[in-house]
Amino acid sequence: LIVAQEPKPSFQNLLSQFLNDMHTHRGLALETIRSYRSRVLAFLNWLQPRCAEFSSVRPLDIEEFLEAKRSDGWARSSVAAHCHALRTFFGYAERQGWCPSGLQRSICSPRVPRISENLNGPEWEDVRRVIASIGSTKPSDLRAKAMFLLFSIYGFRSAEVRALTLEDIDWRRETITVRRAKRGMTQQFPLQGEVGDAIALYLQKMRPRCSCRNVFVTLNPPYRPVLGHSMASIIGLRMKKLGIAAKQFGPHMLRHACATQLLRTGSSLK
Repeated sequence: LIVAQEPKPSFQNLLSQFLNDMHTHRGLALETIRSYRSRVLAFLNWLQPRCAEFSSVRPLDIEEFLEAKRSDGWARSSVAAHCHALRTFFGYAERQGWCPSGLQRSICSPRVPRISENLNGPEWEDVRRVIASIGSTKPSDLRAKAMFLLFSIYGFRSAEVRALTLEDIDWRRETITVRRAKRGMTQQFPLQGEVGDAIALYLQKMRPRCSCRNVFVTLNPPYRPVLGHSMASIIGLRMKKLGIAAKQFGPHMLRHACATQLLRTGSSLK
């Protein structure tokens, strides 16, 4: 008798099983899982035309993929992030018996200086200049100012600001509660005066009355939470309008500017 072999899972099924394990057993946040998906998928799409079966993948294949991305102009930080995602993926793949052992250990990540990564945001004076330039009459201006302050004063991530609800702001106790995009932790902070004033003005004067409980909603019906790419456009366009120099434009750069300012004023890197 010949024992029938189980059909080999497709590359897409491998990725689905990996992501499901990250969510079910490791409890990773949705944003983290999305980043794993995009990075591992980039590798699998590159690998599939070169390797008929995943079980025959070699360390050389991973090295060639990373070298190709370096040649495409990827920054060291981007390469390091993909190395981390691939190490996690191949660690799971080895435990499942999908590939030879030792692939996880063969992935060498480039060294990225921790401090320099936090110093590539815009200058703090430029951030304050953008905030000062935002008007106080249009709904889009009031919404943008509240967003700018949350990103720059607290250093919140885009997903964390998008997820803020009306119940997360306690006006009596003057606190704001945020659900962290990574690990899903919940943290509470004092509501800083300038930020509280900006949010209150937006809520009282310009935010449309609707059933959506998110703090930041679209300006036109049907009212729904503001999406990530929309927040990036809101931040980026206003910074570019003033001619501010930065490597990238978006909410995460304001997070870097916040970290840089804290370092300069004496806070520890941790």
